[in-house]
Amino acid sequence: MVFCRSSLTTGQNSVLLRQEEVALSYVLWYSVGRFFIEGMRTNSLWIGEWIRVSQALSLALSIGAIVVWLVLLRSLKIKRALSEL
Repeated sequence: MVFCRSSLTTGQNSVLLRQEEVALSYVLWYSVGRFFIEGMRTNSLWIGEWIRVSQALSLALSIGAIVVWLVLLRSLKIKRALSEL
């Protein structure tokens, strides 16, 4: 996370990702992968009888990352709209 910006290029279009977006995408994809990996474990701590603790944590991290990302995008759109006035 040393760089301020990373760029993804697809053909002629270039999409710039800010440092916050890179960090949020890491949290999101890590927690999604962890959710499925933890489902394969045999020695897990359960919440009740329907979900593992580690899966619940991964699900909470995924939802949290999505919510923070949406709030960030919304605030950036508002800042851009105000700067155009």
